Amino acid sequence: MRNLILSLCVLAICFETSAESKVSHEKWSAELIEKGLLFFQRTEVQELVFDILVYTAQSMDHLIISYEGNTLLEKSQGSVSSGFRSVKLMASEKLENPYAVVIWQKGVHGETLEIYQLGGKSSPLLSINSSWPIKYSIKDDQLIYEAYGDRLDEAKDSEFPFEKISGIFPKD
Repeated sequence: MRNLILSLCVLAICFETSAESKVSHEKWSAELIEKGLLFFQRTEVQELVFDILVYTAQSMDHLIISYEGNTLLEKSQGSVSSGFRSVKLMASEKLENPYAVVIWQKGVHGETLEIYQLGGKSSPLLSINSSWPIKYSIKDDQLIYEAYGDRLDEAKDSEFPFEKISGIFPKD
């Protein structure tokens, strides 16, 4: 498994640096997809450079976030019913370390939003399940989210009969 991760990282870095040529782009792209790579990004937060790798293996989507070769976060979800959707790294003066905002698929229509402090506990600081896609925006180093919980029985005639869940992270 470690060799697969290493080869995906090397291929992803080569892919990122060889994008000048459309021919090489198509070749690398096909090879990366064949090896199970879903997402790779090198991103900077608070003047620190992080690598984000997401790949599929054995019907699971695996997310790895690392800094200088050290894994800060490693999470896996079933790729069919709860696979990877997106990840964004952020920073806030209210938190000591940068954090990851991860969106996983939840069933057919829903999503799960999880926020992890990088270098912190492996459990999420926040986890929100939504019956429908989660909307979020970033303003003043805060994440503003809107999700939809369970179907409300008393709202059968309502246009959108789901509990609305909204909030801000981190809170003031």
